[in-house]
Amino acid sequence: MTAGDLHDLLMPLAADMAVDTCNSLLSGEYQLLPQDDSKASPAPKIFPEMCEIKWNQHARELCYFINGMSPFPGAWTTWNGERLKIIRAAFSACSKGIPGEFSIAQNSFLVQCDKGIISILELQLPGKKIMKTVDFLRGYRGEMSGKFE
Repeated sequence: MTAGDLHDLLMPLAADMAVDTCNSLLSGEYQLLPQDDSKASPAPKIFPEMCEIKWNQHARELCYFINGMSPFPGAWTTWNGERLKIIRAAFSACSKGIPGEFSIAQNSFLVQCDKGIISILELQLPGKKIMKTVDFLRGYRGEMSGKFE
């Protein structure tokens, strides 16, 4: 599940909760609870520069990062001199190899991480719409293996 999927799932629940909260406030039937500041933590703003993919991470952690940044601001890597957003990824296998090496075969776009391999399921090229990897690969005529920059 990506952050965008979670947003869409929780949106109707949040709308209902907002209506319930407004009704409680209007009726006066509510109880104020103080926040425990010792349990509070800041949530810093995330900028696109912070979303560059570091291929030397464990594949599972990298999948969580990619899916957590999707669709906005979006995790990205540099490919052929351009920024490629990876929108959705899945853990594919355990292995040890050279981080950032990719291979394309049989409608799969696999990338080696420090510990494991991820499968890119959705991506976005600069100025283009988000697309499923299988759709992208139907028209792709480039290198079938290489390394992300």
